[in-house]
Amino acid sequence: MGAPSRIDGTAEQRIVEAASVAGIVFASVLVAAILGEEVMRVEASCEALARRRQILTSAGPRELPGGGVFTQYRFIHDVHR
Repeated sequence: MGAPSRIDGTAEQRIVEAASVAGIVFASVLVAAILGEEVMRVEASCEALARRRQILTSAGPRELPGGGVFTQYRFIHDVHR
């Protein structure tokens, strides 16, 4: 496999850096809280990375105890963490 894919944009880079602290599988809501960003904005960036098969893949939706829903993502390769 070749070199790791490039990330488009500073916002995506910040999200990946924050997510790498959270673990191989991470919740978008956690990354949003770490960065002080809106969850929808973080999810949109993560989804864009996952669609491009760039660094992340979707690990599926999860329900919060209060009834909300968020998406978990997984790093494709441990090298990105």
